[in-house]
Amino acid sequence: MKFRSKPTTVEAACFREGDPLPFSPRAVVAWDGDRFYVTTIQGQDITIIDGDWIVLENPDDPSDDRAYPVAPEVFVKRYAPALEPEELGAESPDPMAVRLMQDAWQRATQKRREFGPHPSADFAACRVAEEAGELVAAATSMTRGRDGFRGERMEEEAIDLVACVLRLLIEFSNGRSEIGKVGP
Repeated sequence: MKFRSKPTTVEAACFREGDPLPFSPRAVVAWDGDRFYVTTIQGQDITIIDGDWIVLENPDDPSDDRAYPVAPEVFVKRYAPALEPEELGAESPDPMAVRLMQDAWQRATQKRREFGPHPSADFAACRVAEEAGELVAAATSMTRGRDGFRGERMEEEAIDLVACVLRLLIEFSNGRSEIGKVGP
């Protein structure tokens, strides 16, 4: 017999050594002198490493500090941002817009490897500019009938551009990029 998991919304944050601990001031992530870890609902202390996503077991209870780790490659396959209509600025969001944003978020998470651990400002800006140029080229091809008016290429380029912009914003907001550094 096959089973399909029920859709659920979770509260999660990415663990980065050197960054503020996820869900502070709650004691979700702990340090025992040798390792960082989280305590699961079963009471097990599970070691976490840089890049793991920490998912709260019971996000509605601020006194419950239990969580579980999810590897980044598993997280992007299993989860996408839960976009609420008010976050999109609309009463009922366009399903295509929601899908494109979810795809862009997954691709932004994957692009972390491409950007490297501490991308330079120049490298990140050049990636955004490159993707913007690709989007313009795809839009021009589509409007001139070269893409068969389907727009699949334009859609892919739009997702890549938004993913690069998200990655740029994430890296800079977390202080992981090095402004003034040249090269990747």
